Amino acid sequence: RVFMNMKKIFLCVLIFCVVLSFGFAEDNGKDEYFPTAIGFNSHASMGGAQSMGLTYQHWFKNDLGYQFSFGAIMDYDFVYALDVQLQKLLFVHKQQGKGLTSLFAWGGVGVSSTDVYVDTGDSYGYEVKPAILASAGLGIEFIYFNHLSIPLKFGVTGQFLNNPSVAVSFGCGILYRF
Repeated sequence: RVFMNMKKIFLCVLIFCVVLSFGFAEDNGKDEYFPTAIGFNSHASMGGAQSMGLTYQHWFKNDLGYQFSFGAIMDYDFVYALDVQLQKLLFVHKQQGKGLTSLFAWGGVGVSSTDVYVDTGDSYGYEVKPAILASAGLGIEFIYFNHLSIPLKFGVTGQFLNNPSVAVSFGCGILYRF
């Protein structure tokens, strides 16, 4: 039942992105779109997989690009994430005096730490173990003042090795584009 609701949410977001993309095709602002960005990115799925950290992104002239994200947190346990994405820029729309908006497709792989429930008979609890992530989806990026970028990503993420799952995912970030 939960999986069916997640599929409906993902389908609605996908339809919303496709409808938005038709408006982007009319006014192309690619000549004002800076190809490189650095900043912070976070991505989480409803299945519990997540990655976050410092991000570097670069677009090539053929509208293909890549993004690397790396993060680590030392709290109760050591939590880490490394994510690599291949991206395809679909449209760049120039808004009237307000900045740029872009639509892009992405696919990625990563490694992260995840909490795994352990029951040894005498005791139980959670252990931090590695997980491999694979994900794909669409993203919308809002660019203000020619440099401030706020990307929003919607997709599906699969988690493997420990606590295997496939779930709808959402990502956001803040980047400086140059």
